[in-house]
Amino acid sequence: TEGQATAGNITIDARDLDTDSKIVSDTLSSGNAGDISVTANDVVLWGEAEIASDVEIPEDTGASAADAGTGSGGSVTFDVQRLTLRDDAEISSDTEAGTSGSGGSIFINAADALVLDNVPDPSDPGDEAGIFANTEGSGAAGSIDITSPTITITGGVITSRTESTGSANDIILRTSSLSLDNGSVSAESRLPDAD
Repeated sequence: TEGQATAGNITIDARDLDTDSKIVSDTLSSGNAGDISVTANDVVLWGEAEIASDVEIPEDTGASAADAGTGSGGSVTFDVQRLTLRDDAEISSDTEAGTSGSGGSIFINAADALVLDNVPDPSDPGDEAGIFANTEGSGAAGSIDITSPTITITGGVITSRTESTGSANDIILRTSSLSLDNGSVSAESRLPDAD
C-alpha cells in the first residue's frame, strides 16, 4: 500500500509450493502492510524467491514524505510439513532506513523439517538463504517463532537485527534437532553498513 488504507492479505493454500518468485504485501506509507499466510505440504523457495511483508520508503512520490514508511509490517505465517529455502531465497518482515513503522512477526510451523540450504558464492558473499526480521528504522523489528522437529541450516541465516534506534526482537526455535553448518542464528545490534 502507498496510502492510508491497509493492504490486503495474501493467503496461499496449496498441496505444494515450488517457486523462485516474489510474494509480497508491503507498506510504503501510513497504511499497514497485509499479512501473508502459506499452508501447504512441501514448500521450496529457491533462486531469488522472496515472501515478505516489509516497511519501505517509496522510490517515487506515491506516498507523502510525512507518511512514508509509518505503517506497520504484516505477519508472515507458514503452516507446512516441510519448508526449504535454497540459493538466495528469503522470508522477511523488515523495515528500511528512514521508516518508523514496526516490523511484523514471522511464524513457522514445519511439522517435518525446516531446511536452509545455501552454498556460499565467494564472488557474492552477501547473498544467502535466510529468514529475516530486521529493522533499519526507528520502529521495532518483529519476532521470529519457529517450531519444527528438525532444523538444518547449511550456509543460511536466521536473523533479528537492528541498525538504528528501533529494537531487535526475539528468535524462538522449538526443535528436537538443530544442525548448523556454516550458518547462523543471531539477534544483534550493529552499526549500519557504510554506503
